[in-house]
Amino acid sequence: MASQLRQVGQILTQRVRLSCTTVITRCVSDDTSEQPLKEKKTKPHPETPGPGEYEVDPPKGKIFDKKPFKMELEAGKKYAWCTCGRSHRQPFCDGTHKIHWQDPKHRLVKFHPHRFTVDESKDYWLCNCKQTEKRPFCDGTHKRADIQKSIRS
Repeated sequence: MASQLRQVGQILTQRVRLSCTTVITRCVSDDTSEQPLKEKKTKPHPETPGPGEYEVDPPKGKIFDKKPFKMELEAGKKYAWCTCGRSHRQPFCDGTHKIHWQDPKHRLVKFHPHRFTVDESKDYWLCNCKQTEKRPFCDGTHKRADIQKSIRS
C-alpha cells in the first residue's frame, strides 16, 4: 500500500500543474494505472470585473454629497470606505454595491469598498463626492462646478 501511494505521489508530482484559473483533477485507480486528466474551470468571483469594466484607475462612484465628512479615526483600526456612493452608512460601506450590480435594472460597474487604516488617531476629512484622487480622503474635488451642480442644496 505504501509503495502504491508513493507511486501515485510521484505521478502526481511529475504531471500535475495548478494554475490560478484551472484546477486539474487526476483520478488514479487501485492498480495505479492513470486515468485521463479532467479539467474543471473555476468560476470567477461574482464581483470580478469583466473586460472593459475597469480602466487603469478604479471607477468613480455616484456623487453622494458635495461636501466631505469630518470624522475621528483610530490608528490601526480597519475601515471600508464606500466607493459606489449608495451606502446607507456613508462614508463607510454597508454592502449596497452588491445589491445594485446584481439588479438587471441598474447594471452598475462593480464597485468594491476601499479598505484602509490610519497611522494616527485624529480627525480626518473623508470624501463624500467619491471623485477624489486621494481615496478615501478629500482633495477638494467636490468644489468643481459640475459636482456642485449635480447635488442640489
